[in-house]
This record gives sequence, C-alpha cells and structure tokens, in this order.
Amino acid sequence: MRSCLEGAWTQRALYFISDLHLSKDAPVRTQNFLDFCSEMPRDAGALFILGDLFDFWIHGRQVDESPAAETFSALAELVQNGIRVFCMPGNRDFALGTTVLERFGIEALADPCVLQVGGEAVLLTHGDLLCTDDRSYQRFRRVIRHPALLTVLRALPYPALRGLAHGLRRGSRRAVAQKDLRITDATAEGLSRAFLGQGPFAIGGAPFARLIHGHTHRPGREDLPGLGQRLVLGDWRDDGTYFVRHDPSGWQLHHFPADEGGMETSTS
Repeated sequence: MRSCLEGAWTQRALYFISDLHLSKDAPVRTQNFLDFCSEMPRDAGALFILGDLFDFWIHGRQVDESPAAETFSALAELVQNGIRVFCMPGNRDFALGTTVLERFGIEALADPCVLQVGGEAVLLTHGDLLCTDDRSYQRFRRVIRHPALLTVLRALPYPALRGLAHGLRRGSRRAVAQKDLRITDATAEGLSRAFLGQGPFAIGGAPFARLIHGHTHRPGREDLPGLGQRLVLGDWRDDGTYFVRHDPSGWQLHHFPADEGGMETSTS
C-alpha cells in the first residue's frame, strides 16, 4: 500500500470522497456515485476514496456482484482515461485488499497516508483513528484487523461470511445509536496527534498543515488554532454528498449533485 504520494499529476484537479457505503440495498446511492464518475472532468489528476467505498467487504467474489461490479467498472474507466484512482481501507471495508484493487488499476493507500501537493504535505486518513473517546470501537478495531483473525475468517465459506457481516452491521448500528454523538466524533486528542504526526500518525512529513478525512459523517472545513486546517468529507446519501476538490484556486468543499453546474459549484 502507498503511504506517500507525489508527482506532476497533483498539479491537476484532485477529488476526495469517502463513506459511500455502497450496497445492493441502496441503488440510488450507487447511481449517484456512477453519475459522479461520469461527470468528473477528463483532465482531472486523481480521485481519492478515503475509506468505506462499500458497506462491507468480506470476499473477492463480491467483484462480480452488484454494486461492486458497476463500481469497479466505472473506476476502471477513469483509470483508462488517465485519472489515477486511489482507495484507502475504511472501518466497513478494511478487508478490501490490494489484489482486488489492482485488477482494476486502482492503487491501494495505507491509512494514514501523506500527499505532497503544491509544496505542502497533506495528511489523509479515513477518520476512525481520530475518534479516541470511542474506546470500545478502538478495541474492536484492533481485534477484527488482527492478521491471525483475518486468516481464520478468510477460510470461512462465502455464505457464512455474508451472514457474519450482516450480524456485525446490525450490532454496529445498535451500538452507534446508543452512544453520545460526541464519542463518535474526532477528539481534540486525536486531531492533535494527527497534525503533529504522533501515535498511529507517525509518518514522514509532520507536522501537517492540512488534514482530510471522512468517517464522522460531519462534512465541513475547520481551522484549528496552532494545528492547521481540517477538511471533513461527507457520507453519501440519496440526495448526494460533500466532497473536497483541489485545483490551482485552492481547497474547496463542494456538494454533489449541485443545484447548478454539476460538481463545479462550491459550497465553501
């Protein structure tokens, strides 16, 4: 997985999205994403998917099923048109591995990752590592991603894995519904560690002046005194999403679909 990105392609328009949670139960959301891909300018430099492309990912057989089949076809077309596509694991689809992504020309990103753009080191992360007050989730995250457990799970039959995934999703929804909203948001501690390159964010390039993440479903832009600028991506819903675009005019938060002019209308 890539942990540091740079190159001439960063001088072109860059798009950042996350938390699509695509599934066969949300066809409108999937169509919104396909429309997003079709409307992306063909001279764009790259599309960054910062986690949770799918509502869950458990097995390579999903590539032949909806909505993965349509999704990967659209992303492969972007790659064929010269747009680089990067995908970072999220808390829902962390088992989506490099082997599957590379079949479609998609480049796997480590979480966290550093993007060098415009002479600036930008920190990219899914966002769940920022929620340090959600201790029960952080414990679960460490357990479910342990290599030994993943090896055991991958040996299970596909139908059994699907049943397990649906059970975990139901349990997760109940747990989130019972938690204080502040617990499921990024904390001051988590943000400080990210900007300063500490703990799980201890990678080259720190301190960072800019952070882009998803996961919290609270899109916006925030200037944090003494740290830097935080850009939060939106989750995808039937009525669209908020995404980030970078071009020579700077960093902008947009809504898709926009009321006028597609993805070129800024909400910032």
